[in-house]
Amino acid sequence: MTETIILHVEDDPDDAFFVRRAIAKIDPGCKVQRLPDGESAVNFLASVVESKGDTLSPDLLLLDIKLPGLDGFEVLSWVRRQTYFNPLPIVMLSGSVLESDRHRAKDLGAAGYIVKTSDYREVAKTVLSFVPDRLASRQNGPH
Repeated sequence: MTETIILHVEDDPDDAFFVRRAIAKIDPGCKVQRLPDGESAVNFLASVVESKGDTLSPDLLLLDIKLPGLDGFEVLSWVRRQTYFNPLPIVMLSGSVLESDRHRAKDLGAAGYIVKTSDYREVAKTVLSFVPDRLASRQNGPH
């Protein structure tokens, strides 16, 4: 299996650090790249589309909702309008427990919604369950 790339859009450096560390402990083959805001995420992802595959595309997009500038919902909506990213799983990772936020994320095309907790290991396990290679290996059994 090749290296898995998770693009984590998170403005809080502490949250980003703990998520990255927990993912690395569970799956050392996973690389987590952090961007601090929605505009940076859109700019990076636009460059992936423009490069027509020369720039590595993430295997999973992990989005906070409350971001400076463009919020996570705006980024999610932009990404879902790019046909290049149709197969990209997008998971919202937020402190919000509002059902309206969950429904909005789903309506905009998020594959999942995870509420932030202090148990970063559980958060990481849930995040990794959305990585396409992991989904395929779970469905096909161990190799």
